[in-house]
Amino acid sequence: MQWCWPGERSPSGRWFHSGDLSGLRGMKMCLSVRWTSFFGMETVEFNGASFWVESLGSEKDPALILIHSGIASARMWDPIVVALSGVHHVIRYDCREFGRTTTENVVFSDVDDLLAVMAGTGVERATLIGASRGGGIAVDAALEHPDQVTGLVTIGSSPSGFPEVQLNCQEQIVSDRLDELLARGEHVAVNRLEAELWAAGTTRALSELDPAFLQMSYALNAENLPRVRDVATRTPPRQSAYARAVDILVPSLFVVGDHDLSPARAGTSYLLAAVPNATEARFPDSAHSPSIEHPAEFIQVVSAWLNENRL
Repeated sequence: MQWCWPGERSPSGRWFHSGDLSGLRGMKMCLSVRWTSFFGMETVEFNGASFWVESLGSEKDPALILIHSGIASARMWDPIVVALSGVHHVIRYDCREFGRTTTENVVFSDVDDLLAVMAGTGVERATLIGASRGGGIAVDAALEHPDQVTGLVTIGSSPSGFPEVQLNCQEQIVSDRLDELLARGEHVAVNRLEAELWAAGTTRALSELDPAFLQMSYALNAENLPRVRDVATRTPPRQSAYARAVDILVPSLFVVGDHDLSPARAGTSYLLAAVPNATEARFPDSAHSPSIEHPAEFIQVVSAWLNENRL
């Protein structure tokens, strides 16, 4: 089985081959951006998608853009978003093919979508905070548009183009089980097992997790089930970030849980070694979602780092 980040495979387990642009006949590309707002909830429309967006805090404060993981929606930031908005202008959104965002059958780029959300909310420059695949998007954006990125935070992320990592025995067993469920079309079961895998890792039992955290993990991934039938086609980054991570010059914080899976830990280690101005934050009692499992500690770590780097 080829390993894939959560979210690179949809909630149904559908595989995305971002480099395959065949079958694009009839797809549309629209480059205009427009937005509507209602009490902080905004809709940004760009390239056939209607993005659910929320803005909190003062527009006069430094901006933070929160990009969710592939096993969640923007709701994953619920435990921390209010605290961060005390001295920052915080924007979170549901990526295309996730949560409350809807899309037509178009060709799209995650980085272009991010820039459209920034433009639609009036943000010219921001610190990007991305979880898992969201961190990968943030890394690509920092390389492709360095003039618009002031800082970078990733959680259990790898740069695009990162080599495939060998799974350990237990990870392979769960991965094979996901393939079996997918082959039978059991999308709900796939969705639930993915949530368990990334919440606990393979070195903790589910019984060791806070029940509220586990239930939130189930709920966050389940929010993406309605997007199973979305048919948009993701294009790869213009250039792989793997060989260019050394060119990321903004202050960068790379967060990882000690119980996270092998690919996430390997990707984070690489970014720490390659990015010049890098800081590490380890969460010994977490796997792939420390900002959800330990929000108070996460807020403390990120706020201190933002203050230290005047972001």
